[in-house]
Amino acid sequence: QVREGEQPRTSLHYWNTTLATAGERIQRQRRDFLQSFVGTVFPLEFSVVYQPSVISDDRIAEYLPREIAAGHTLIGPHKDDFVVQLMMQGDQRNIALFGSRGQQRMAVLWLKFSEFSFLEQQTGQQPLLLLDDILSELDEETRGLALSVVKNCQSIITTTEPAVVALLQTHLPKDTLAVTTLSHL
Repeated sequence: QVREGEQPRTSLHYWNTTLATAGERIQRQRRDFLQSFVGTVFPLEFSVVYQPSVISDDRIAEYLPREIAAGHTLIGPHKDDFVVQLMMQGDQRNIALFGSRGQQRMAVLWLKFSEFSFLEQQTGQQPLLLLDDILSELDEETRGLALSVVKNCQSIITTTEPAVVALLQTHLPKDTLAVTTLSHL
């Protein structure tokens, strides 16, 4: 409406103030949440770097003409991002750019397991870990690493590969494993 001249520019002050107040609270909670990942015990050395879209009076003023032209807000918590890194050859490397497909899948498992650990710590109860086809496309060593993580969690693991079912039956305690097969309808 500001772009179309139906509202004055000053009408954005209320929205920007509200965005800044709520956005700072959201970003603080995200920062704390991601910081909790530091203590997660995992076979590979992952870390996460939070990249908040900082909200300040200066940035609001800087972006205001572009936001009016675009018709929406260009800074704030909805523009935040994060980067998962893996220690590779002594350096932290962005897993999306430098990781193999298997390393990227293990990064997803690390994120899930970190979230699982956070929820367990916050609630005092162990949540259910849902993993959709996490073991496909992994080599034998990486599958072993993944199974070492999930063996101590109540998990549901989906797969379409009979070899993965056999692997689960071999590596997980028989008294803790249930296999359900769905046939074609």
